[in-house]
This record gives sequence, C-alpha cells and structure tokens, in this order.
Amino acid sequence: MTLHRYSARRDANETALIGFLEQLGFQVTRLSGTGVPDLLLSRRQLWHVAEVKMPEGRHRPRQREFRDRHLAPVATLVTATDCLNLSDSVP
Repeated sequence: MTLHRYSARRDANETALIGFLEQLGFQVTRLSGTGVPDLLLSRRQLWHVAEVKMPEGRHRPRQREFRDRHLAPVATLVTATDCLNLSDSVP
C-alpha cells in the first residue's frame, strides 16, 4: 500500500532500502506529505517511521518540525547498514 501525493519526489536509494527492509521482516508503506517521514514500518507489532536520504541529503525544516512536534524517533536511512541498525534496535 502506498499513500502519496501527486508526483512526490522519492530518493534514488529508496526502492533498494525498502527491499532490504522487507528482507529483514518489516512491512513497509510509503508515505508522502509535507514534512511527513517517507516510510511507515511495522515489525513484531511495533511501528516505526523512517526518512530516506541520499548520502549528501539533509533534513528539511518541516521534517525536523515533524520529529520535534511528535517527540518520537524518526530513523534516517541512507544505507543498508542503517536498516540493519534499525532492525537490531527492535526488540
């Protein structure tokens, strides 16, 4: 399932990272909206949100506002190692 706005721009590494997350047992839903994290993840009855970035990418002000407003962790995924680290942090 994908929830997105018209012509949302996705990072070039997103599809590969989604494939890796799915291999790690995550259910992945792409999200879109101004400032909203890119991915909604679930595994072992826990929800996570993640922002996908290219190596040179930076968080935009509205992305930082979302994280600060919700006082919840938003994982930043750039490489497969980031996906592994997220997987290891899930009990």
